[in-house]
Amino acid sequence: MNAQEFVIELEEYATNLSRDIIDHPFIKAINRNELSSEALKFFTREYYFVSTSFVKGVAFVAANVPDDETRSILITNLWEEHGSGDISNSHRNLFKRFAHSVGVSVDELNTYIPTTLTLGYVEKMISVCRDTHFLTGLGALGPGTEYFTAPEYKLIAEGLMKRGLTEKDVEFWLVHAEWDDDHYSDIMRAIAPWVETSENQELVKLGTHDMIALEVGFWGGLWAETQQAR
Repeated sequence: MNAQEFVIELEEYATNLSRDIIDHPFIKAINRNELSSEALKFFTREYYFVSTSFVKGVAFVAANVPDDETRSILITNLWEEHGSGDISNSHRNLFKRFAHSVGVSVDELNTYIPTTLTLGYVEKMISVCRDTHFLTGLGALGPGTEYFTAPEYKLIAEGLMKRGLTEKDVEFWLVHAEWDDDHYSDIMRAIAPWVETSENQELVKLGTHDMIALEVGFWGGLWAETQQAR
């Protein structure tokens, strides 16, 4: 198939796989404001580790890319992640503001040791970005993450505001809900020149599959932990 046909098929593939994330009971529990305060704090500490690690994944893929045109798109993403020149608005700092609003201190975030499952998730996520073909890494970042992050984070932001949090408190989630469709489009623009061959198409699809499967496992682990604690 040609590149255009591949992208259409890939998006359908990613849509089907990511339903297990968008419809996950843990995300539904956040959206419905059903988590206890302790469960929400647990989620916050775990997700801080995931979020800050994902930025490293983007950097690893950028390092593996062989040309400036493709890499520049990822560098722009990293620039925005770091506040576009205003470090107070870096996504790390936006998350710290959110954490404070639910009662989790910066010290807790910095000293917290995540669950074994989350540590494993991040280790494998980093490996996909660092240790595979750059097209597999792009597949992991684009259709494997950014493609569905906007609706995912919108559900989370809606649920958090049901608890009385303000838009300022949940800016981390709202920024991603607003921007990640553009990030996805940018990554797909970077991928497009490379997917004229079936071999390269399979590399992108592999990254898509593996990254979504890893995230499904992450949400499942959080759900299991919070159910056991009830």
